[in-house]
Amino acid sequence: MYPASFVQGLKQGNISTDGEKTKARFKAAWKAAAAKDKNAILSAAGVIHNTIYRAYNTGRISAKIVVPCAQVFNIDPLYLIGESDEKGECNDETMRALLERLGYGKKLAAHDKAVAKKPRKPRKPKSAENESVSAEGDVDAAVDGAAHKTEEQTAQRFDIDMKAALAECAEEYHTDNEVNPPDFLGLPEVDTDKLAELSEDELIMLLRSLIFRAQVGVPDAVEKAILLKRLLLS
Repeated sequence: MYPASFVQGLKQGNISTDGEKTKARFKAAWKAAAAKDKNAILSAAGVIHNTIYRAYNTGRISAKIVVPCAQVFNIDPLYLIGESDEKGECNDETMRALLERLGYGKKLAAHDKAVAKKPRKPRKPKSAENESVSAEGDVDAAVDGAAHKTEEQTAQRFDIDMKAALAECAEEYHTDNEVNPPDFLGLPEVDTDKLAELSEDELIMLLRSLIFRAQVGVPDAVEKAILLKRLLLS
């Protein structure tokens, strides 16, 4: 089959030998075609619907329309142009003979040369494929391990930074308000591993719980909420 790059280089002149036959045959084939086949022809030829309607209504048809129609509809191109009364099928010999007769010999030769030069994608040996899969697995495992290690380090760093920030906020609160701030650093020790295992959803739930307690006026919660907000905004 000739690709769109070949078809769109064909001329738009009329090649029908019998306009009335072409008109009737093209109209019948087009009306019976599925939408996807019609779109395939339009795309291959690089034309708009008006070009199709011209052939549909007048029987004047170009090689640019005949070639994709014959290929998509599997019809003898000579039948479409009114030269043969056998609907037949589209085959390379008949199509090539018609195109050569229409003066496209050089274009066909260039097409043949391009097809012959088209490189074939080499297949990987099975051993190479297995090695590739194994290597990919090793890389994935290394990435997962690094990610896990990074998560642990981040959690530990977060815990240290949080304590330092809370201490700083507590000091600022004490200085600004001239009152004794809540003793965050005097809280009982928390299991660092369990703290690191808290999910984002669980942390959000704890934050919401603190805000709710502050909203209902629990003194300790109010002060904690104020400090936490200042911490998050710093």
